[in-house]
Amino acid sequence: MQTYKISKGGWSTLQNFNDLAEAQAWADNRGVGHTAILAPDNEQIPQPTIKEKVALRFAFGKELQEMFIEDNAQYEVDNNTIITTEESTALTLKLQLVLGFAQTGAIRDIANVLPSITPDTIFTQARKDKYTALINGFLNS
Repeated sequence: MQTYKISKGGWSTLQNFNDLAEAQAWADNRGVGHTAILAPDNEQIPQPTIKEKVALRFAFGKELQEMFIEDNAQYEVDNNTIITTEESTALTLKLQLVLGFAQTGAIRDIANVLPSITPDTIFTQARKDKYTALINGFLNS
């Protein structure tokens, strides 16, 4: 990836794209008159190292695990109930792959598996949508 300057008049932004065609397509979507050019070397956005990328995936996976536990606790508060051992076991089994992928930082694998998981009273469609949006946002950043 390289950094391209998208501009129109006095406005500009720097964004990373795979090539000029992709950058110009993004500029065109902003409206008529936006142009894309390769940014000079001193304006290139530094790319994270592989080690940094891996660390980000692990950190995001940990955040997902913590969010899962917090959402379960919030479910209990909102519904004035306690998730039973049976419900917890069923939920853990349902999300076993997702939780395993989260532990190893395999975020793209979570994105592939999550759509096949059926919502229920605890793992609601709203939760599924929230996790999907967060994961897609992470993968697209």
